[in-house]
Amino acid sequence: MDQSLENRIRERAYEIWTAHGCMHGQAEQHWLAAEREVLATSMAVVAGKTNPKKKPRSAARSKTARTVARVDHAVPAMWRSLAAARLSAD
Repeated sequence: MDQSLENRIRERAYEIWTAHGCMHGQAEQHWLAAEREVLATSMAVVAGKTNPKKKPRSAARSKTARTVARVDHAVPAMWRSLAAARLSAD
């Protein structure tokens, strides 16, 4: 991976982590979210489709919004782990 791309992902993951209250144990989810955002932005720039109307996310989020975000990330991970366990049992 390009070093500058990795640094942008790392910085965005850190921003996401701090926005979610610096809770430990979510590093993979934060990294993947940052990776999606950075790569989508990079692809849009390459394609010439920047979106100047899109506002940056606010760092301040309510406790409810953080909880919902954690659940949204946890559910797909839970399904993936259940599917993997089921496949390995077969």
